[in-house]
Amino acid sequence: MRPLRDYYEILGVPSTATTAEIKRRYRELARKFHPDVAKDKAVGHRAFSQIAEAYKTLSDPDQRRAYDASRSSSGPSQSRTYQSRPTGTRPTAPPGERSVIGDRLVNEAMHAFNTRRLQQAMNICRQAIRLNRNNARAHAILADIYRIQGKKEQAILEYGYAVQFNPADRESQEKLEKLLQPKGGRARVSAEAARRRRQEPDEYSAEIRSAANVANIVGWGLCFFLLFLINLYPGSPIPGMRIYFPSVSTWSWNLVGILALNAALMGFLMAVNKLVDHPDEELMFQYVPGTMIPVGIPLLIFSMVFFYVTAAVTLGLNFLLGSFSKSLAWMFAAVTVLTLGAALMYQPGHVQVALYGGNIAFPAAVIGWYIGSMFGPMEK
Repeated sequence: MRPLRDYYEILGVPSTATTAEIKRRYRELARKFHPDVAKDKAVGHRAFSQIAEAYKTLSDPDQRRAYDASRSSSGPSQSRTYQSRPTGTRPTAPPGERSVIGDRLVNEAMHAFNTRRLQQAMNICRQAIRLNRNNARAHAILADIYRIQGKKEQAILEYGYAVQFNPADRESQEKLEKLLQPKGGRARVSAEAARRRRQEPDEYSAEIRSAANVANIVGWGLCFFLLFLINLYPGSPIPGMRIYFPSVSTWSWNLVGILALNAALMGFLMAVNKLVDHPDEELMFQYVPGTMIPVGIPLLIFSMVFFYVTAAVTLGLNFLLGSFSKSLAWMFAAVTVLTLGAALMYQPGHVQVALYGGNIAFPAAVIGWYIGSMFGPMEK
């Protein structure tokens, strides 16, 4: 056991601080004392470890109540004692055997994670951490699960542990840095760059925001204009469609081109405005059980056969597996609205566009999504 300062003192918040205030302060300190930005790496590691421990306790209501009770009974000025595990939970196996068991648990957790059994993977990771709290791989997998579930603060905490216990884990470090970026930031800003940015006149920032707002208005306005363009220039049915593809026999090249362009523009705007996360995290990060094929590939293939069924099955499976993706939900919803709008505008075949327009719009929107993710978000 080792003595630590009072957790409230470590975070620099009063004992009456709300959970939101504690989270906000933790993120400020994490950016400041992250080993990569701290001048003294050793001091940064120690400080980051204490900050993470304090946040983990104070951000959990039950742990905070227990801590406050022990704090009041012994006096806030006295040092606290950190215990790595609750009494009675220490493993009795020898260190070598614990290491073997820990490796086996991590491999099982990784397999469960790759096969989308996230709750099972989470439980296994917690077992491995109870066995050895310094298990960096278990913390990294747990952080990935929290990130997929949209639990940003928990993911930051677990990535911090993974980096602390294994400084060579560059992947976890990059993910942590990305989560710690201020909202609207595209890359980590150096201290000198941040200083220069603070010295910039407000008028310059206002000009950037104004230009971004104008670009947004123009972009979304173009989306609506393209919808009306479908009504103005519907075009003639594509020859041979009635014979080979009777379900879309009324479609024209004008409709296909304008709908695809509109969907790509919409995906681009959603990405640069941070309405959706990076597509790699939603489409390429997860894997089909037993293979190394990214989920995005079969998703795109099936969406070109029947978009609505693909969307319903994807969201339903994600929800049941505890990995519901808000970004995919937003993208599916946007494509649905765009498809119905195009169906309303296309006089030669309303029903055909409403039923099958998403088959073209979704792949195009994903292309725009990827292109938009290459650019920084528009400042507002």
